[in-house]
Amino acid sequence: ETPEAERRELAPDAEWLGQADDRASKRALIDALAARRPRPRRVIALCSLLRTPDRGTGGWLADLDAIAPIAIRLIDAPELRRRGGDPATRAEDWARLAADFELDPPERDD
Repeated sequence: ETPEAERRELAPDAEWLGQADDRASKRALIDALAARRPRPRRVIALCSLLRTPDRGTGGWLADLDAIAPIAIRLIDAPELRRRGGDPATRAEDWARLAADFELDPPERDD
């Protein structure tokens, strides 16, 4: 299975629009969502626990939320554990970020 196919399985309740790993792909995704008619009922953002959330990510997620309510779905807990990290601590970081940007608390896949 490809990584993209694996990611799609993590959100089987959604249409896959692709990854947004850099500034250009994030902007393209925002533009594509904003142009949709009707607007999506909800956006699911798959966010890796391997990444420490930062204010730039929070701002981008808030931009998505302005288009349609966002559900942050945290993924990659087993991989973080394998690397010696603590998924619970990282999930708290994501929860604080969500609260700072007035977003719903993240969902976890573990």
